[in-house]
Amino acid sequence: MKKMMIAILFILLLFAGFIGVRFGSALTQEGNPALYLVSAAKLELAGNGYEKIYEAENENQIFICT
Repeated sequence: MKKMMIAILFILLLFAGFIGVRFGSALTQEGNPALYLVSAAKLELAGNGYEKIYEAENENQIFICT
């Protein structure tokens, strides 16, 4: 049981490390980094030129552009 918990913890740490290395610049953005991480991941997977981060009625819309 203890070895299984260590293996699960190791896999979770590897996953968190991968996210940190791959999208580290998005993690240091001002504001809510979760929105930037999701948009950066969508941009990487979709191959589009831009990805909308959020939609607001009275504010400027922010896009991540390549």
